[in-house]
Amino acid sequence: MTTYKGINGTAVQSLASNTGTIEGQIWYDNANNVFKLETVTASAAWSTGGSLPIATQQQSGCGTQTATIMSGGNTGSDVATSLKYDGSAWTATGNLNTAQTLSSSAGEQTAALIFAGRPNPVTTQTESYNGTTWSILPATLNSTDIGRMGFGTQIAALCVGGQLNGPPWAAQANTESYNGSAWSSVNSLNTANMSAGGVGIQTAGLIFFGQTPAGRVTNTESWDGTCWAAVNSGNSARSNRLGSAGIQTAAIAYGGAAPPNAATGATELWDGTCWATTTPLSVAREQIGSAGTQTAALASGGGVDPGIKKSDVEEFTGAGTAVTKTLTTS
Repeated sequence: MTTYKGINGTAVQSLASNTGTIEGQIWYDNANNVFKLETVTASAAWSTGGSLPIATQQQSGCGTQTATIMSGGNTGSDVATSLKYDGSAWTATGNLNTAQTLSSSAGEQTAALIFAGRPNPVTTQTESYNGTTWSILPATLNSTDIGRMGFGTQIAALCVGGQLNGPPWAAQANTESYNGSAWSSVNSLNTANMSAGGVGIQTAGLIFFGQTPAGRVTNTESWDGTCWAAVNSGNSARSNRLGSAGIQTAAIAYGGAAPPNAATGATELWDGTCWATTTPLSVAREQIGSAGTQTAALASGGGVDPGIKKSDVEEFTGAGTAVTKTLTTS
């Protein structure tokens, strides 16, 4: 009789988790009493995640696909709501001190920063999150621009671009750096930009797509900690708070509003040099809350501004990503 051990030279292991397993290995999950297989995804795909408890757009997000915090946004009016995601469900956590929308954020689920939002009236306020509550910091931004892009950590963040808060609503090129106690102005973008995507850390960032004085664009600029440099452009122009996740050398851009003004599900991957199209979002949307990495991104809420706001969530899994599958007899 042919056995798994006879074919592969080893018996099926009984384990409490997949720690230490390798691609192609079958193992018995003794915590859940099922057989499992370690494999990789054949192709990139978006799938349905746990829905938000409220339909919202223009919220700020940071963290990973399975440990996200989304804060603020607009449900018909600006809100101070903060929600945590564990990979399957959202739970309420401490609210922001100031209701706001179109904010930028940096950090992770247990140590986040939110800034450059649009409460009414607009302020330069920054708030910090400790995993439970938000606190207003004495650090204030130097500009009241809105629709800015942010990334980095709670104590080392970057705030980029945006638009003037009032007529003529022009795109800006300003860049500000946060050192854990104060914001300071540093070198500007080469091209003024607003409502773009942004990822990275304070010393290695990427800004992409967005809206410049020329309209919606595919522009990409890379930050080396001192200066911005134009690099290869993307394939489909869009702005209006498209989703973004990843790092400077491995990013993902998804959704947004494409010319002339229609929500899109277009998704593109950045490999450090070029952009390539991949599987689009199942639902076209703009004004998205986003978080995660290039191979495990999250798209929450959004909508077609000023249309119906959404509560549905999508999760991206990149091609070649390691996954664990439960084996069945069917």
